[in-house]
Amino acid sequence: MKNPDFIIAGYQKCGTTALWKNLQQHPKIYMASRLLHAIPKYPEIDFFNERIKTSTWKRGFDWYKSLFKEGFVCGEKSPSYHVVAERLQRYLPDVKIIMSLRNPTDRAFSAYFFYKKMLPESADWGGYNNQWSPDMSFLHNFIDNNVFKKMGKYVNTLKEFYEYFPSKNIHIVIHERLINDYQAEYNRLFDFLHLPTIDIINNKAHVTRKRKMFDEERDLLNAFYKPYNEQLFDLLGYKIPEWL
Repeated sequence: MKNPDFIIAGYQKCGTTALWKNLQQHPKIYMASRLLHAIPKYPEIDFFNERIKTSTWKRGFDWYKSLFKEGFVCGEKSPSYHVVAERLQRYLPDVKIIMSLRNPTDRAFSAYFFYKKMLPESADWGGYNNQWSPDMSFLHNFIDNNVFKKMGKYVNTLKEFYEYFPSKNIHIVIHERLINDYQAEYNRLFDFLHLPTIDIINNKAHVTRKRKMFDEERDLLNAFYKPYNEQLFDLLGYKIPEWL
């Protein structure tokens, strides 16, 4: 049994499933999955976050390590891990962390329509004291509760990861570049994992059909996230021009 070499730890609706699919094209990468180990229905392992109902924490750490193959650079993806930096460090102090970030305005909008698509299963998604209302508009849901806005405050959770892991162990993927400049983004990932680059077929995943965002919605969300984005840019030491 072995520990994973890397974990895709965040964030929901930021292309993590596409990363999980496409990284498997590399002959030296092995991606663990619920689907490969008779635990339907999603690829997320969700081991380290026992606060969610899909958690596999009770199966034990030896079971978790059994999911990975010797002789490969092994990984898994569980966006729920964006809130468990300390636990990840305690069990996997040398693991590499991949965080995929998307313009938080677009992430929240996509999440709302994804939740709508996944009804009735998604009726209680979002954590404790979930208050999202499928019958109400996106803007109503965004303003009146925290379900769709909280995950886009990336700086809050990334600060914890930089507290518990050295910066050389954390790699930031920009979701928009996975669409517009995907080969360069995957090349950077392979370099982070100390692997030779390969040409990637850019398969997409969980593409959610949704209407165009109204100007007043985008303006409100952009204003809400602006201070968090500015703090994020300060933390990273660079701006993300695709969001400006």
